[in-house]
Amino acid sequence: MLTLMAYLDHTFPGRWIGRSGLLPCPPHSPDLTPCDFWLWGIVKDRVYSRKILDINDLKDRIRTVMSSIPREMCVRALNGTVTCWLLCVKHDGEQVETVL
Repeated sequence: MLTLMAYLDHTFPGRWIGRSGLLPCPPHSPDLTPCDFWLWGIVKDRVYSRKILDINDLKDRIRTVMSSIPREMCVRALNGTVTCWLLCVKHDGEQVETVL
C-alpha cells in the first residue's frame, strides 16, 4: 500500500507543501482561504448535527449544506478574505487572527 507522502511525491514531485515534504509548511502560516477559516466550520457543524447513518447519508448532507449556503454569505466571506490578505502583507506574513 502506498503511503500518503509517497503518493504525493509520485503525483506532485517536488510541489507539495507539508511535513516531511520538499517544501515545508511555513511556521505560523495563516489560513488565507475562506474554506480554511469559514466554510469547513459551517459544513462540519451542520453535517454532524446528528448521527451519520452511512456514506450516502454523509454525501447527501454535504450536498444539502453546500447548496443551502446563501450567495451573500459567500460574498461576505470572500470580502473578509481580502481583508485577511492585506493584514497578512502588512504584518509580514504573520498570523492575523489576533488583529482582526
